[in-house]
Amino acid sequence: MRARFLLLAGFGLAFAGNAEAQAQTTWSDVRCEQAELSFVPGFRCRQSSVYRYGDSSVTGHSAAVVGEVNGFLVNITMLQKQGNFSLYSKTESEALVRKYIAGSQPPVSHVSAYREAGNGGYLTFAKDNKACVGFDAPVGKFHDPQTGRAGVSFIIRGYFCADRAFANPQQEAVNVMASLRIGGARQNKNAFGEPVRPHPRFPPAQNATAPKHATPAAAAGASRTEADLAAAKSLYEKNLITREEYDARRKAILSRL
Repeated sequence: MRARFLLLAGFGLAFAGNAEAQAQTTWSDVRCEQAELSFVPGFRCRQSSVYRYGDSSVTGHSAAVVGEVNGFLVNITMLQKQGNFSLYSKTESEALVRKYIAGSQPPVSHVSAYREAGNGGYLTFAKDNKACVGFDAPVGKFHDPQTGRAGVSFIIRGYFCADRAFANPQQEAVNVMASLRIGGARQNKNAFGEPVRPHPRFPPAQNATAPKHATPAAAAGASRTEADLAAAKSLYEKNLITREEYDARRKAILSRL
């Protein structure tokens, strides 16, 4: 299946050519309501200091979500800088994900082959008796009229783990991306540029998207059928699935009625 994690424009982040810039930086905890990247309440939100990309004058910074809640472990970083990132190859994407998870403690094992998904991709591995998915998602594809080159606005990279293996790792990555909040509580936008969605592994009241005054039923949204239809349509509109796959999913959902 040809898939894309998402196409979104709007947050100024960047890549220095086709090789990721190396920079030393310090990190500090920030309030998730004000953080540039946040997830379900209970996870820590972090922000880096400003750093330079190599020997250039271009500066950038990063935001991260880390921690473990209800047995679901998350370590995800959003890379940002002046300008925009150039598209990079699958080989480079794989190397960056493998480098990211290689720094994890305790060490990882049972690392799978890398599977391409649009401009990025994902792999699976084991860590501390948990099943994990590592992924790389260049976000916000655009075409620069000045250079004539394609690029992306920012990059989300990291991993998440649970006590049991994921039946559909790519869909799990989409679920996480849809539940990440970009730009603070006032924005309430996920990595797809849509309203933040409740993560299916957490009850509605625990998700950041659930209004405090709403009942669990109201926070959960529409009926299961309506929600599944909307999710399938959203995946198709973002080129995450083909037309044939969308039609098949829609038919299967409607057959439940």
